[in-house]
Amino acid sequence: MGFAGQIFAARVAVGLAVPSPKAMQAQGGLLAKGIQAIYNTTNSVALGQMKDRAAAAGEAAKAAGERVVAAEANVNKILESQLAESLANGQALHQAFGRQLGQQGEELGGAFKALEQLDPDVGGKLTAGITETMNQAQRAEQMVRNWGQMSAAEQAAAHSRAKTAVTDAENVIKSTLC
Repeated sequence: MGFAGQIFAARVAVGLAVPSPKAMQAQGGLLAKGIQAIYNTTNSVALGQMKDRAAAAGEAAKAAGERVVAAEANVNKILESQLAESLANGQALHQAFGRQLGQQGEELGGAFKALEQLDPDVGGKLTAGITETMNQAQRAEQMVRNWGQMSAAEQAAAHSRAKTAVTDAENVIKSTLC
């Protein structure tokens, strides 16, 4: 470096040398182009990574959806088989219970007649209006109506007598099952 260069370097070091506006503009343009190139490169890399992550998330969601559908189909198949088995067992139990109930229905039906025999006044009020042609639901509904029309003392007496009649009916059932 020559003498002029040394003087220029000294002035730059001290801060006295100022580049020309044309030199500043040229250098600023180069810096701006470099910054823009760096930004474009990092931005394109970031956009590429974002697209890759979105695609991976879409694939994962699709795979999870397929697994959910498969699991749902498997659960439905298991439930259908268990339901069919339960229905078959229920039908068998229903038939067995129906046969047993049919055999012992008269003994159970006689429980309320026994209530009438134990206490004709209270039993008669509780079973008033019940006919042989009524089904069990109609009989129960009529007994509820009759119960509502009875006084508290009559209800207590009917409860006590009904417990006795039910105990007698249970004993009859136990004796026929054993």
